[in-house]
Amino acid sequence: RGSVYYTRTTPGFEINDVGFVGRDDIQSFSNWWQRRWETPTTWYRRVFVNFNQWTSGTTAGLLTDMGGNINAHAEFSNRWWIHTGFNYNNWVPTYCDRNCTRGGPALKQSRGAYNGWLGAETDFRKPIPFFATIEHGRSDEGNSHFWWMGPGMSFRIASRFQGEVNGALYLNEDDNQYYETFDGGTPEDRSYTIARLEQREARLTARLDFTATPTLSVQFYGQPFVTTGEYSNLREVVDPRAARYADRYAPYTLDRNRDGTAEVPGGFDYKQFRSNTVLRWEYRPGST
Repeated sequence: RGSVYYTRTTPGFEINDVGFVGRDDIQSFSNWWQRRWETPTTWYRRVFVNFNQWTSGTTAGLLTDMGGNINAHAEFSNRWWIHTGFNYNNWVPTYCDRNCTRGGPALKQSRGAYNGWLGAETDFRKPIPFFATIEHGRSDEGNSHFWWMGPGMSFRIASRFQGEVNGALYLNEDDNQYYETFDGGTPEDRSYTIARLEQREARLTARLDFTATPTLSVQFYGQPFVTTGEYSNLREVVDPRAARYADRYAPYTLDRNRDGTAEVPGGFDYKQFRSNTVLRWEYRPGST
């Protein structure tokens, strides 16, 4: 199986009053091809292997992304699943024209950003199946990297009560995080700065569904969430299209501490608990 896509959104296109547009001034070309094995054997029931390739850029021709992906999914004879995949971005140098400097110059992205993942699921016919995924990636010539881990489980205690609980832990070292634009009075004097961000994030998500009667049910959603981050190594974008990663930046000096070191604003510590409960009663057929 396969498909080929081409999309183009012209500069200034705006439909947010009636829909949603992530960004304008973009064109992209992508391919998806899949090989499937659906005749069961002694060790698997079905296997899918996907091949993807994509290229995107502005309508003026500035290349913003070029990459590819291969991923595979197999259901074994015991009804367990395994999933794995690998992305390789920036086959050639590309340019980040929006998010990296937030209105500043397009910033060159080094070749060879990649990430891979591996996941598994137990038999979902069982009352308590489990699932887990782990992912790792590197970019910015090895200066940025991350780990993501997501275990979870679902359960069906009875025909009328079921739920799911899953967690996530995210460890991120981003050497190319936008920090702030310092205005020197004129557009030419603006300083677009980036910093190294060491971020930690954890969350636990729970969903519970209870059906009391055919016309009365309760659904609950809850998620505690915490993220912390520390900024360091503040730099100014001085040569956004330099071939070498280090040559694109220069140290940026803020106010000085008493010991003469540059002051870099610390970071953030954000905690939140979100929840939602819905009681649904169909008091007459078709009316809820």
